Amino acid sequence: MFRLTALVWLAGCAPNDGPGVLSDTGTDTGTGGTQAVVSLCDDLQTPMTLDETSSLDFIPQDVVDIVIGEHVFSAPWFHDDTQTVELTLAFTLAGDTIYHDLSTTSESTLAQAACADHITIPVDITLSTDDGAFAETLRGEIWTRDLTDIELTAEWAVQDTTGTWTTRPEHVWAWDSTQMTIYATWDDTFDGLIAQVSEGLKDGEMVTWIQPVLMFTE
Repeated sequence: MFRLTALVWLAGCAPNDGPGVLSDTGTDTGTGGTQAVVSLCDDLQTPMTLDETSSLDFIPQDVVDIVIGEHVFSAPWFHDDTQTVELTLAFTLAGDTIYHDLSTTSESTLAQAACADHITIPVDITLSTDDGAFAETLRGEIWTRDLTDIELTAEWAVQDTTGTWTTRPEHVWAWDSTQMTIYATWDDTFDGLIAQVSEGLKDGEMVTWIQPVLMFTE
């Protein structure tokens, strides 16, 4: 998936390496290729109850039991990992679970893998840090096809940040759009990061720049 590929790539960079520029053509990160494959999927969406069974090996309530509630982390700042804050993420259900019955006519192995059935669950998120840098209320989405691979994403406009956090001066660029993003996964642990994501033209091509802000693991 786009966020997984891009954010993992940047998380491996040294904090002082400066901003990374990722092309959406797939040359640098493969993100364009993934997006193109996913567009080949036909998606039949059906609301589910929390205790309803499907072709998946779990029910939505299993995901709710893992995710919903409050999670507290000691989270280092990406630009200075010697400084940490107490980060609290609290999740509540925000709507119906949707079962996505995906299919494709493509014979590509990649397309077959990408077009796998999954569920999505909307959640309301309270994001806060003990230093007041973040004090946000957001809407996000849980995505999973397997209880060992649960993903969560949420976004908000950088100018709508209600905490005291502001873009670092050296990271102010003339981008067409800038969002804050939370990306998290559950497998054996709950891991993720908060990042600033900007898009704009560079040398005539649309590029995506991602600057991690906070990293967290439970």
